[in-house]
Amino acid sequence: MDNTYIAYTFTISPKEPASEILIAELGEAGFESFVETDTGFIAYIRKEDHSDSILDAIYILNNKSFTINYNVEEIEQVNWNSEWEKNFEPIQVDETVSIRAPFHQKTNLPYEIIIEPKMSFGTGHHETTYMMVQHLMNLE
Repeated sequence: MDNTYIAYTFTISPKEPASEILIAELGEAGFESFVETDTGFIAYIRKEDHSDSILDAIYILNNKSFTINYNVEEIEQVNWNSEWEKNFEPIQVDETVSIRAPFHQKTNLPYEIIIEPKMSFGTGHHETTYMMVQHLMNLE
């Protein structure tokens, strides 16, 4: 399955009610998701579901009551989890505990927690995790 999407960025005037009507028509045509912008919205459709004539049946585009402009671009799917993992930074709690991923350099702190980052609880970046580590260090 190809994870490539086609994004249509629509600029609409007046924005309402044209945006709602256009989103409904595009949804019927196979567009999967929509992101509102200040001047309209961006509509996404899988490349495999797209055709050059996909907008031919969109009636509101021919309505003289609205000015609707758009541009089209191809977007490669991004693995956001992988991107997040690349930017995961180790943290240090009270000069005592280091929370890091296996690919980070070892520290000289008394304790280390090594976590394989997968955007899950436990990386230490959430305030609750940080406070719990502080609390654990105060237990006997």
